[in-house]
Amino acid sequence: MKSALGLNIHFPNSNWVLDPHKLEDAYSTTIALQLHRGLFRYSPQGEVEPDLAERWSESADGKTFVFHLRDTKFSNGVKITSDHVVHSFARLFFLKSLMASDLSYFSGSDGIDANSKLTSFGVKALSESAVEFRLKFPSGLLLKHLATIDTAILLVKNFTTPLTFDEKSAYSGPYRVKGARPDEVAVEKWRKDLKDAANPPSTIRFFKSTESPMKLAKNDQTDSCDHDGLTNEEIKDLTGRGWLPSVTEITTERFVVLDPQKVSPIAREFLFHSAPREQICESQGENGALRPAYGLVPLGIEGALPVPKEKSRPHEKPQTGTLRLHYNRDRKINTNIAKLLKEAWQSAVFNVDLISLSTEEYFDHLFNKKSEAILAGKSVDYFDGYSVLAYFRSTLPGNYFFVADPSVDDSLNFLQGRLSPQQRIEGYHKVQTAILKHHTVIPLTFGTEASGLWSPKLKLVPPHPLGMHTLPFETLELRKP
Repeated sequence: MKSALGLNIHFPNSNWVLDPHKLEDAYSTTIALQLHRGLFRYSPQGEVEPDLAERWSESADGKTFVFHLRDTKFSNGVKITSDHVVHSFARLFFLKSLMASDLSYFSGSDGIDANSKLTSFGVKALSESAVEFRLKFPSGLLLKHLATIDTAILLVKNFTTPLTFDEKSAYSGPYRVKGARPDEVAVEKWRKDLKDAANPPSTIRFFKSTESPMKLAKNDQTDSCDHDGLTNEEIKDLTGRGWLPSVTEITTERFVVLDPQKVSPIAREFLFHSAPREQICESQGENGALRPAYGLVPLGIEGALPVPKEKSRPHEKPQTGTLRLHYNRDRKINTNIAKLLKEAWQSAVFNVDLISLSTEEYFDHLFNKKSEAILAGKSVDYFDGYSVLAYFRSTLPGNYFFVADPSVDDSLNFLQGRLSPQQRIEGYHKVQTAILKHHTVIPLTFGTEASGLWSPKLKLVPPHPLGMHTLPFETLELRKP
């Protein structure tokens, strides 16, 4: 289990959250995934696999599941029991987490507050190691939801108890916090995992940096540029130094979010239909990995909208005005895309001002809806179109897309209970059409400019097409010294 070498992983400066029930950004999710685990897990390739659950059974009507836990412990030695499962899921609903809305098909999940006794809650301990899940209706999404890091099991026996996550806390994942400061989090391997590589990292240091990834890499200060956009020359330089390429982030989407209170319907429609999707992809050159996006579900995932046969045209050009477009300057490609958007949208009477933001400022503007227009991006949580569309629920705190459409809510509720993949695909098409007609979200591209590169310390990095935030680091194999 020991390794002579640890890893150093850099991220842009942003506010990290280690609570798996409160995740919103990919950087926090990457760290949290190493510390916490749930009943199921995703492989780096996106396949659902058992984790803390050893086996399970399903009722004939598909509405009741019984999960039997493995004999496992938290990092402080406390055995993981069904009571921890019950209160972890109750906590999700008590906190009104992003995942709670996805799990609204759980029986008794409505209105859980500090006074709830959980007597009618759909998650119930049958014994120390057996827990029952009761659903309002059968759902083809249950195991996919139970495999997300958002449904991780925590050391909590009272779902209302506030939790902190530091070196004194207990963790269900294979790593635990060794030390934490505002600008870095160090974790250490404390147990062998079901999917351990032959020589996994024994320590990982996540740190914030405003330095260029290339500078960090050349100075041996980081061991991964997986999520960073590098030029072809920089990629050639690092691979010549022994850096290892991997498959990453092929499902990431970029889009523009428009505030309908600040951008008129005519302007939104014009911007939507005039988005230079093909030009953005072509600007990446022959080696570019971007594809034009016409919908919200990434290409390659069931439910993606087909490419339209004819290019859409705006009905009217906007009146005189100025659009202030914000973008995150810490990803190189964003500057290029912002310039192309300005060229396509600006006219003699319509001006586009570009305003760059740091990563921290970008998250603040996006999550708090401070921008009239912002170039944004989102990774997929799991391999199903629902993982993207669920963020458009009108009641969801994490819905920063300015979409509050009852028809979308009704369709999402309906799709939770669809067992047929074909029915869900058809439903995902319908939901996307309903969302996009509001012209508050402009899909631009799928794919990534991220390099996928890892330092010469690594011998093997599994493909992780959803991105680093879905990569369990115990599956990384380090070279032996």
